[in-house]
Amino acid sequence: MSLFPPRVTRTLAAAALVAAAAAAQQVKVAVAPGAVVRVPIAGQAGGDGTEDPGTTVEMFENPNLDRYLRKAQSFLEREDYPAAIQVLQDVIDGKTVEVLAGPGEEVGAPAGSPAATAANPSPANAANPANPASSVAGEPAPAPGRQGFNRLDARNSVFSADGRLFRPVSRLCHELLARLPTIGIDLYRATYEVAAEELLQQAELDGSVAALEAVANRYFVTLPAGRAMAQLADRLMHEGRYRSAVMVLRDLGELYPAPNRKQLGISEVWCRFKIALCLRLAGERDAAHAAVVDLAAAHGEDSLRVQGELESVRDMPSSHLFTRDVEPVGHAAAASAGWLADDVEALVPLWQVRFRNPEPYRDPKPSNDRNNVFWSEGSNASRMPFASRYGPATRVVLEPGDSQGLPRALFLEHYRLRQADAATGVLLAQGDGVDSPPPPRENQPRVRIAAADFALLRPVHDDARDYVVLGHAKDTTNSIEVFKASTLVAYRRGTLERAWSSEQWLDGDAGLRDVTFLAAPTVFGERLLLPSLRRGAYTLECLDRRSGRPMWNTPLHAGGSGFFKAPGCPVVVQAGVAFVASNAGCVAAVDAFAGDLRWIRRYERRDPRRPPPKRRAMSQEERFGYVQQFAQGELEGFLPSDLVLQGGLLVTAPIDSDMLLCLDAASGAPVWWLDGTMQYAAYGKLRLLIGTDGEDLFALSDTHLVGIGLAGGLVKWAKELPQLNGPKAWTRGRGAIVGDRVLVPGDRELLVFDARGVLPMRRLPLPAFDASRDPLGGSFDITSVGPWLALGFQGGVEMVSSRRGLLELAATIADPLRQAELVVAAGDRARGEALLTAALRDGKLTADVRTRLAGQLLGLVGERAERIAAAGDIAAALRALDDITTLIDEPTRLGWLLARVELCRNAGALREHELAQQRLYDHMEGKG
Repeated sequence: MSLFPPRVTRTLAAAALVAAAAAAQQVKVAVAPGAVVRVPIAGQAGGDGTEDPGTTVEMFENPNLDRYLRKAQSFLEREDYPAAIQVLQDVIDGKTVEVLAGPGEEVGAPAGSPAATAANPSPANAANPANPASSVAGEPAPAPGRQGFNRLDARNSVFSADGRLFRPVSRLCHELLARLPTIGIDLYRATYEVAAEELLQQAELDGSVAALEAVANRYFVTLPAGRAMAQLADRLMHEGRYRSAVMVLRDLGELYPAPNRKQLGISEVWCRFKIALCLRLAGERDAAHAAVVDLAAAHGEDSLRVQGELESVRDMPSSHLFTRDVEPVGHAAAASAGWLADDVEALVPLWQVRFRNPEPYRDPKPSNDRNNVFWSEGSNASRMPFASRYGPATRVVLEPGDSQGLPRALFLEHYRLRQADAATGVLLAQGDGVDSPPPPRENQPRVRIAAADFALLRPVHDDARDYVVLGHAKDTTNSIEVFKASTLVAYRRGTLERAWSSEQWLDGDAGLRDVTFLAAPTVFGERLLLPSLRRGAYTLECLDRRSGRPMWNTPLHAGGSGFFKAPGCPVVVQAGVAFVASNAGCVAAVDAFAGDLRWIRRYERRDPRRPPPKRRAMSQEERFGYVQQFAQGELEGFLPSDLVLQGGLLVTAPIDSDMLLCLDAASGAPVWWLDGTMQYAAYGKLRLLIGTDGEDLFALSDTHLVGIGLAGGLVKWAKELPQLNGPKAWTRGRGAIVGDRVLVPGDRELLVFDARGVLPMRRLPLPAFDASRDPLGGSFDITSVGPWLALGFQGGVEMVSSRRGLLELAATIADPLRQAELVVAAGDRARGEALLTAALRDGKLTADVRTRLAGQLLGLVGERAERIAAAGDIAAALRALDDITTLIDEPTRLGWLLARVELCRNAGALREHELAQQRLYDHMEGKG
């Protein structure tokens, strides 16, 4: 007796002949989570009924897969579950072949069947899955440079329910399969249970997280997939990837079929408790408390055994695990920065480096030569942002240094990485890159572009290496290759010897030959994550940090930017999920371990509530086709800014959008947005996102610093900034957040604001370094770590601190030489002499250490003696040198004698000079 109705039995016999043919019309399948596929009207715009301004974003939406899903929809509506299962599983497995419907083809003929093949005898009618460059049948071939990804591969395809938030097609298939009726799930299990069990056994032997994920991703509604997800959630919790565990547990408790979960003995209550626990361990107290309150309301009569104790679910919201204790917000004390204390009135200069080329972004001399334009015939010029605008783009990074805890300063002079002692500025090592860009030439690509350098020219370090992205290093600049050139180089930490280069991995399917890095790498475990442009598509590239070997790449989208390459933004990682903003229309979340796309959002470029702007009139050059071959353009939105990730909220300020957008990091759904061009805002247009202190966001307009609530996007306050003299406000530079203070660059000064917007603004002038030269001017970027304040100008680097900060640091240093250096830098030379004198009286010092200490002491005492002699007391000056005679060792004796000679000569004391010179001769002849 058959277990299934006659109709289902007949359908089972025909399941092997399931076809994926569909109507030739190409439309987008928009699917709400858990809903049956519904097809919108062809050509429909985004979910709000309007299209964004600017260049269109090309999402990897595959019309071929759309037709498969339409076919699955028709099967589901006819309750033909075996056929629907076959189609959906083919999409999950990537077994999709595009066939162009032709005359004589049977309706519903299976892809590759004789009827379909006969109707399409030409190989040109079917795309070759093995050839990424093959075009999809029925649509034009992909544009050149965008043929690197097989659009027929379901792993690269996404779908959207609203035209904004896109998710992988495979995720849609899982949702449709999970919502099959019991008979459909039983059919699926009967077909794939054995294969799923074999894959689970292999995954358990392999022991990796990726292997367990593969079981759930391929056979989602089988029992082995449920067991794999349960093991995967535990593994992720054990590894500290709490938010990733939350996503798996939510799938297991909410999407995975309830009958399967019951058969496996997996309790919904237990899944929801683990979700709350993961949120609590991830530091999200409010979210964890809300989750456990909902759990208690729904399952208050149940109980769970936690750490061996049986606890009532109803009482869990008041347990010690989930109580929302009022804890002080983690603001670092302002005094921890040393130089930022309220009683600091002046900063202390430590050292300065001036670059060989003080103006790497200067413009070439203009020319009226008609050779500078060409007839475009409708083609787009190779545009990039104006090279000389949008900030200095010089970033100083402080990495751990010697055993005393004094860091090293890393910075790039053009493409040469330099490493200097943070306290003294002494150059310790340098890389092998060039230190001066080629001179700019009109109508040729610019090597240095400040907007792109913001994310690129910043050193990154880990425990073994320093990483930098180097651009075009040759003198020739008349080719588009200038924009494409980028090489990731790893230098051995300390020596800056080259360890490896991305040029070693150019070839192969995942090779880096056609990859342009858009930002400096982000270190994540044994991986380096870089947003990139691969064959015209924006991707996330993952490299092994020890060798540079490419591990995987995830395509995100193509198009979206009027520039040849949109200025990048470094990746940020939280709980094993990498967040990427392309600055070309999209922001995405990608699994940082396996490279699987979680979600991608086509962000709003303008407030949908505002009326569409009037179209700009075309210029004569645009109308008739005369354009510059290498043009420069304005940034239409924010200046390049880093992503802000805090407490499960992701904030982005794209360069092509007017909207400051806050997203839920787990789902990609918008939490709030703020129109940066509000007409009636007193602070004007927002231009730059500085960052967050955990409670508020801080942004800059041309005239104000603005404080914005992180939780809800409420503008709390706006503080007016002093007007800049000369350059426009967008060259002010990028500020920083230090404890409960917000720092904003001014004209050779720092503007210090209270993060709560209560205290008045404080101004700290920047000290001068060299009386003979003008100080470094223009905009600068700020880096502050402890007592160190590094300022990056386009023409050099300055390191400053405060007397108080240096003295506090010196008190923690054991090395007397380093301690004396800090004390002297703070201006307390007498204390520096006392420290060195006390150290030299220790008889346990080695000869090398004694020589270094004696040399330092001689320098300090010699300077003091010069000041005394200049005041007219030569006898007191000589006594100051004689007082350290017993502390001077033999290698330093000659220097001590020369100091006496020099002192007497400068003071004009002829007799004392003659005696000092005779004493020097006697020493050189070995007489004393």
